Amino acid sequence: MHTNIGPHVADDVLEMYLMKSLPEDDIASVEEHLLICSDCQDQVEETETFIRAAKIALLDRGRKPAARALYVRGWIVVPVFAAVLLAITAGLLIPRQHSPAALPLAEAHLFAMRGAPVAHLRSGLGLILNLDATELPAGEYTVRVVDSGGREVWTGAGVSGNPLRVTIGRPLPAGQYWVRALQGADLKREYGLKLE
Repeated sequence: MHTNIGPHVADDVLEMYLMKSLPEDDIASVEEHLLICSDCQDQVEETETFIRAAKIALLDRGRKPAARALYVRGWIVVPVFAAVLLAITAGLLIPRQHSPAALPLAEAHLFAMRGAPVAHLRSGLGLILNLDATELPAGEYTVRVVDSGGREVWTGAGVSGNPLRVTIGRPLPAGQYWVRALQGADLKREYGLKLE
């Protein structure tokens, strides 16, 4: 035998029922529907859980909350808190539609040998620089990028090894640059880089 349970109870009606503010004439039909509809029973359970959690959060170590405006007949105004909670959750979980795409990266291997060609890369891209570290002492390095006028435009730590690897996640304007590998305050090696 199939029982027609009719349409589900609207969320606002269900909240009014749980807050005991539903008119007497409507209570019987809501309760009859709840007896046979498992979806609405689940909704009641979720709403009651939310109400309990909100009440506990508002009760400050057994004292009544100072803001009486949040209560209606002793119950929290659920729709307001539900809307706020939904907005916060949506802001955290929904991916941003207008977030900028990841900056493409250009990669180059730089050498500091006399006569080695200067690396040429396209400007307007992030950079991955692999610095030849042959015969450099082991340890941590700071890498600085300076423009042709000697002004520092970027500084960061290099990932140890050979090559010494650095990632510059923002674009640098076109021009001639010097990439310096320092250990402590000591300049250990300098590399040329040209962005066009």
